[in-house]
Amino acid sequence: ETGQVKYKHNDRSYVNKGIQANLDFELGINSFDFGFRYTDDEYTYNDCTEDTYDVTANGGGLVYNSTGASSKGAKKDRISNAWEWYLVDTIDFGALTLTPGLRYTDVEYEYNNKKDSVSDLLLGFGATYDFVTVTLFGGLHQGHALPGYHGAEGTLEEEQSLGLELGFRGTANRFGYELAYFNTSIDDMIAIPNAGSGLGDDAINIGEASIQGLEAVLGTDLSPDGGMGVPIQFSITFTNAEFDSETGIDGESRYEGGKAGNSIPFVADVQYNIRGGLVFDKLSTYLNYHWQDEVYVNASNTAPTNFDAQIKSYGVLDWSAFYQISKGVSIFGKVTNLANEEYAVSDLPDGLRPGAPRIASVGMSFDF
Repeated sequence: ETGQVKYKHNDRSYVNKGIQANLDFELGINSFDFGFRYTDDEYTYNDCTEDTYDVTANGGGLVYNSTGASSKGAKKDRISNAWEWYLVDTIDFGALTLTPGLRYTDVEYEYNNKKDSVSDLLLGFGATYDFVTVTLFGGLHQGHALPGYHGAEGTLEEEQSLGLELGFRGTANRFGYELAYFNTSIDDMIAIPNAGSGLGDDAINIGEASIQGLEAVLGTDLSPDGGMGVPIQFSITFTNAEFDSETGIDGESRYEGGKAGNSIPFVADVQYNIRGGLVFDKLSTYLNYHWQDEVYVNASNTAPTNFDAQIKSYGVLDWSAFYQISKGVSIFGKVTNLANEEYAVSDLPDGLRPGAPRIASVGMSFDF
């Protein structure tokens, strides 16, 4: 058969350079960590070219026909220069430890012959209090996601967040445990374009969102005094992640049709993990089972054309073993998805994508 084959040649270059440093010092009950980072990013985007070859009849091979340029216009260099400074102070009052901190960010963007800058100051505060067998902990921290080169055009706002965590950890009757509550609120949430998002070339702000939940961990060793260890650990996370406003997007997009109260795509309501093992003097072996609840694939929480609205729940069992040959030298073996479970992990970019099948591996590790 005859026909044509086309080969696309991208013309891109990336240069990333920078410097960072930090200084730790103590002053009385204060332990300070002061540091900075400077980063210079340059991304040069040139027009791609496309070579066309004719397919000759009777297996004659490919014959060069022509080379054409893309129609995306002139090159668009994307440049950013970022300074970040931070200071963290750990204040030790004995049973009580306080950890205030701050981070200052200043970024200059240049894109498509336009320039702009973003700067902000983020504050955070953490604390722990030790009782005899229980430690209370908590923290309140600001966060951000920078707009990137689109900030130079004024089309994208900086994403800002505020995260709260409260919890406790400790030991009781040979059991170790931890329970934590987390809550994060997000303003001007940023959606990043990718192969299956439908956003095109530009990132966008899609509104407000909130994520809250509980995480619990419980572990013990069923034979702590014998010659063989039997460690067991169970962890579970409950998450409620939802939009607090309409996404307000026109066009074909993963974020089209989102309403307040809808679930954020790809965030599971429930996940848990169970790990158990046998530990000898030189040999140890473990089984690990992870289960994840079903997730929505878009902001509308409805089924797109010819696809499901959700990725179904699934569980995966893994096995691993380690043997110490000598000091600093060990061999290991692993089998992931031991039961060869068939499951989907995503539908990006276009259609269901399966999880990894059963995979076995062996190797050695060296500690120097």
